[in-house]
Amino acid sequence: MAKDYIPTTAYTFNSWQLNLVNTVNTNATTWGFTPAEVSDLSTRSGDYRHVYEPFSNKDTRNAQQISAYHFYTGGYQKYLRNLVQQRLVNNPLVPRDMLVGMGLNPHDTPRSVRPDIVLSPIMTMENLGRGKVKVVARQQGSDSRGRNPYSNGVTVYYNLENVGTKNNPVDPEPTPTPEEPKADTFANSRFNSKAQFTIDFGLGSVGKVLRIYAQWTNTSDASKSSPFSTIVSMVVS
Repeated sequence: MAKDYIPTTAYTFNSWQLNLVNTVNTNATTWGFTPAEVSDLSTRSGDYRHVYEPFSNKDTRNAQQISAYHFYTGGYQKYLRNLVQQRLVNNPLVPRDMLVGMGLNPHDTPRSVRPDIVLSPIMTMENLGRGKVKVVARQQGSDSRGRNPYSNGVTVYYNLENVGTKNNPVDPEPTPTPEEPKADTFANSRFNSKAQFTIDFGLGSVGKVLRIYAQWTNTSDASKSSPFSTIVSMVVS
């Protein structure tokens, strides 16, 4: 049985959680943490310190302080376990050496179970002529054009519009969300197992505005697919 990554003594746990919190705060943007997640983690760590400080002094602590420490620490450790599994060891943006540096066990994660994909793809398009368009999906925080390792490929949602129907046809549109995927407008979709591929829209598409957004897709469990990307637009040539 693998050794639990959470230390058992109050002193070592305090040092461990401080290192984890500081490391996440330093790398939050690169690892895809939202400001709300960072704020929540820092607040919980600060609250832990408030109960740890009086508990750590064995000469002065009282029964109420001991009880408060154990009560808060139980919930805090449960929160940290969820954070570690959902946002760190299953996050492809976190390097293995950083996981080790935070005292985690990267190999404890079952390899047969793919985690939720938490970051949307970055989409670009390139005209190839005669209605053909090269579509490229890229992972956030990486220069690699390979697909997300926890996906089966990328699903592109698209629409072709006449230039005259838009005031400024090549400007990007606001980001769609999983709750509002704009399925009524972007009724067309195309799945590809590769992150870089070509779509032939035909000569009839030349001169029209192509608007797309996409998501990394888990074909066996759609609930684990990524959020939608921002919309990108261009005139097909």
